[in-house]
Amino acid sequence: MKFCTKCGAQITEGTKFCMSCGNPLPVDAGGAAATAVAKKPINKKLLKKIIIGVVAVLVVVLVVVGVIFGIKALKKYKMDPTKYMKVEITGFDEKGVAKASFDPEFYSKFAGLIDKDLADELDDEKMTYDKAAKIFEDSDNDELAELFDSLEIKLDKDSELKNGDKVKATLEYDEDAAKACKIVFTKTEIEVEVKDLEAIKEIDPFKGVTITWSGTAPNVRVSYKADSDFPDGIKFSYMFKDGKTSGFNVGDEVVLELKNFTDKQEKELLEKGYEVTKKSMKVTIDKADSYITKLSDISADNIKVVADAGKEVITKKFTPNAKIVADAEGPVYVGSALIKSPTSTTTTNLYIVYSMKCKVDAEGYGEYTMYYVTRAYSLMNKADGTFEYKLANTINYNKSEYLDDNLKVYSVYGFKNIEDVKTYLGSMAIKNNYDIEWGEGLN
Repeated sequence: MKFCTKCGAQITEGTKFCMSCGNPLPVDAGGAAATAVAKKPINKKLLKKIIIGVVAVLVVVLVVVGVIFGIKALKKYKMDPTKYMKVEITGFDEKGVAKASFDPEFYSKFAGLIDKDLADELDDEKMTYDKAAKIFEDSDNDELAELFDSLEIKLDKDSELKNGDKVKATLEYDEDAAKACKIVFTKTEIEVEVKDLEAIKEIDPFKGVTITWSGTAPNVRVSYKADSDFPDGIKFSYMFKDGKTSGFNVGDEVVLELKNFTDKQEKELLEKGYEVTKKSMKVTIDKADSYITKLSDISADNIKVVADAGKEVITKKFTPNAKIVADAEGPVYVGSALIKSPTSTTTTNLYIVYSMKCKVDAEGYGEYTMYYVTRAYSLMNKADGTFEYKLANTINYNKSEYLDDNLKVYSVYGFKNIEDVKTYLGSMAIKNNYDIEWGEGLN
């Protein structure tokens, strides 16, 4: 079939002219009319519609693709991490301890928000935080690893807990890292109540321990005896504070402490449900044999005891010169002085001073008041409250010279006045490099 090349009308085989438009038809090399290739007339309106349709489809495709990418860019991955947060409370009432952690399931759920392969690697019911942290660190997802590294469960209180307390656990994290991962945590806080903690048992490490002392103050020695039986095989050892076991005086405080009782040992006791009520015990040395080191250590009553005993010594020893006659009143107590070694507590002497009226039994001699001194040593206040001393069987005196009515010089044994007594005692202390303390009547 052939068509006219001008108008497109169908022509009959062998025809030389188009019947519709008169257009001459080409003749082939053999003289015959060449066969014309038919061309279908172009419909411009249809072509326009086709083009518009194609463009519209392309626009829709582009819009859809843009929306998909836009949605993907704006998408947030939401998660409630509190479903996987847990707070474990152990210990005993008023000594409870709280510890926060994630359930093993958390790690794969967290990674699965944006990385399924990583989630599969973390899917282990025995997964721990440390193991998960290593997996995140070795992964190619740096942003997710950075966010995981910032996760931390903080507790508002974690020790000294008692039944009825509320413990708040809050998940803290790097918000910038969360934004980079497009992850939103919908809830970050939980609260748990402390309950069912058993009461802790108190234990006194010094039950059955006694402190004793012996010796003479200020060199009292201390020791202890432990007769204790504690439950669950618990044992304690002891030592005196600073290792001091001697050199104590009456009124001193003695402290016995737990030996090498460390925080670790205390924690181990708490884990067994025991708490020590104290770590030391104290006693005061209220009484002991005590050497006298100052006048105030001797009561007024005990001074009188020594003074009365000294009178007898003076009375017996009064006649170094047969011509001296004592007055009937006898020796009268005047005062006392204490002379002691600065380096020895046992070298202490108490000097008792007396006055006594006396006269020379001879014509022309008058009556005089003389002063005499006795000495007590080995002075000690006993633990039972008694006072112990030894009295020297001698009299301390000087030779004094007087004039009789006829201006004749004669000698009388004794001190003429208190000043002479003090001079005598003071020189004695200086000679021996001792200390002297003046008592009432001499100071």
